[in-house]
Amino acid sequence: MFEKLFSIKGRMNRIDYFLYTMVLVIIYFLVKYNMVNSAGLYIEKGEIIPFIIFAFVVLYFFTVFSIKRLHDMGYSGKLIILPYLIILQVIIGDTARDNYILSTILQIALGIVLMLYPSKEEENKYE
Repeated sequence: MFEKLFSIKGRMNRIDYFLYTMVLVIIYFLVKYNMVNSAGLYIEKGEIIPFIIFAFVVLYFFTVFSIKRLHDMGYSGKLIILPYLIILQVIIGDTARDNYILSTILQIALGIVLMLYPSKEEENKYE
């Protein structure tokens, strides 16, 4: 069962996508909450590297889940690169604040689409 979570092959229906994503979000915020200092202002210096590694692991699973969900909708998983291009544009863009707001809105919209868009009932090439 767990080996399927690590692979980008296959499909993931809306309910599984929603549940796995929510579990991942809860774990992420619990870990982040526990790493923030008592004042709640920043992550301690010695915890930044473990947190960055943890953040990349979470990002990996979000990517895998989103690719599988795109497969279930009948689309190529390559479409997942679009949100990352937006994030990259925010990082290197001139108007970082405005781009950050746009990026956040687009990522939320993508998440909503992935959770609400119906599955293709017939078999597709991503089985």
